[in-house]
Order: sequence, then structure tokens, then C-alpha cells
Amino acid sequence: MRYAEKKPAVLVTSYIPYELFQKFQKVDFTKEKMYKIFEEMGYPIKTVTRKLEVIKADDTISDLLDVEEGDLIFYFHTQSFSLERLLVEYSISKYRGDINYFVFEPAQ
Repeated sequence: MRYAEKKPAVLVTSYIPYELFQKFQKVDFTKEKMYKIFEEMGYPIKTVTRKLEVIKADDTISDLLDVEEGDLIFYFHTQSFSLERLLVEYSISKYRGDINYFVFEPAQ
């Protein structure tokens, strides 16, 4: 869960390959950044792909993100790849629609 000004803003669930990051569970992510840890463990993130959907908040998400059931939320599927194109992380993120926005720019 990530917060903005004490409001829940986004719920992220990340899937990390255990065989690559067996010591990951010992990291205190209240103090460390996940992508920095990937880099320190030899798998810096080079590219990320994202798919965006807009969905309605169900009962669980409405409770966790403090929105009404049925409110629209941004739903991202993200794949993060290392320099060798190895999948390092797959995550799903659910962002409140009332306090988040996104600007997309073409790659250069």
C-alpha cells in the first residue's frame, strides 16, 4: 500500500522470482527501494512494459483504497526486465481514480 498525504493512493502486488532473489524477504522496504535492490543484486531494470485498464472497485479494493464500491480505478499490469531481457518483476497496481492521473510520452 502506498499513501499520499495519509490517504491510501495505490495498492501494488509484486511477483518476484524467488530463485533470483532468495534474500529479498530480509529487505526492509520501508527503508529501501525495490529497483535499487534489484540493481544491487545484479539485475538492474532496463525496460518496463505496462498495460492500463480502467475497472470498477470491488468490495475489497473499496475498503483498502477508501473509495466507494464501483468507483473507477486505474489497473496496471507491469513487467520489468533486466538488461538481459530477464523478467525480474510482474506487478498489478490499483490506483485510486480520484487522486491519480498519468501522462504518457513517446520513448525517445
